[in-house]
Amino acid sequence: MTSNLNQFVLNTIQNILNNHNFILPDNDDLQASVLLEIVTQFENSKSEKNKNRKKDQIKTIGYNKIKNLENLPDKICSICIDNFCIGEYKRTLKCNHTFHKKCIDRWFKKDHFDCPLCRENIIN
Repeated sequence: MTSNLNQFVLNTIQNILNNHNFILPDNDDLQASVLLEIVTQFENSKSEKNKNRKKDQIKTIGYNKIKNLENLPDKICSICIDNFCIGEYKRTLKCNHTFHKKCIDRWFKKDHFDCPLCRENIIN
């Protein structure tokens, strides 16, 4: 099945290139490398779109200013191991782990889409 699909894709690419007066040499190795390059670029594009979608979802995770320390489920941020203080911003993930906003945002910027403590996926 994959071989038929590969041949179909190669023939389609060849037709497109021929329509633009670009002739691909009749060389199986070259055709295979062209096909591999196209598939790789497609997968990279798909992966990048997925990553951007996840980053957009992360932006929807709420944060708020700490007004009362007694209501916090955690008394320290597990990333920086520092106490929470009134007036700082925090994020609480759906797993109920709480972090300083700046600490968890740094975690997210490294393309992590899970809780650094329990590893629960925070993105749908």
